Amino acid sequence: MDVRLSEDDVVPPLWFAYRKTSEYRSGLVKAIPAHHPLVERQERNGLMAIYSSFIEKLNSTKNAKFELKNRTIGEWLEEWKNMHKLLFRHILKDCGGWRKTEVRFGTPGDEDLYHIPSSRKIPQEINTLGNMICELISKEYLSNQDKYTVLAKIHYQFIRIHPFADGNGRIARAITDQLSIFFSLPTAMAGYPRHDEGTRKHYHEAIRFCVEDPNCSRLALWISGYIEEQLGRLA
Repeated sequence: MDVRLSEDDVVPPLWFAYRKTSEYRSGLVKAIPAHHPLVERQERNGLMAIYSSFIEKLNSTKNAKFELKNRTIGEWLEEWKNMHKLLFRHILKDCGGWRKTEVRFGTPGDEDLYHIPSSRKIPQEINTLGNMICELISKEYLSNQDKYTVLAKIHYQFIRIHPFADGNGRIARAITDQLSIFFSLPTAMAGYPRHDEGTRKHYHEAIRFCVEDPNCSRLALWISGYIEEQLGRLA
């Protein structure tokens, strides 16, 4: 969460828990601060639920990869909305829908650089991304490097579109891990340290570089570093 949350924003159990905290009782803070432990704990639980859901699905049947490869655009979009619901179901009253407000990320002025779509264009842009995934994963890739490039392209486009009001980075990384499993690679992005400034800086620099590089080579390298580390541990 990057904004303060009022009673109108959050589900009742979270607000009741917050009312018992010293911040609330002091009378100085009447909304839940960004990155409050209560919120972060529920976000971690939500992220675990996302991973448990798709890993269980991928491991439940021999036809799981076939199912992903033959999904419709609508099925991809519905899953992303469900991921958002799982991530924020114990936090936000309103979750699982495309954003209705305008957003910014990066430095001032980067909206034009990244071509972040307005909220009214989200359905069109996210539909295009769904079609892009269907096309990319329908192909066979001989090298891991080609797979990393595919993961980077999809990751960047999801971040650029920013379809949700919050949680886009976490869901983008979950999608990357889901497709890593599809490509017979280990998951790696779940361990991304969100609050490590150095790691975040390199991540954001890699994303920014995608603006000028359609192959997202720096982001592909960033992703490959996480996956190759996991492959090394498995060797």
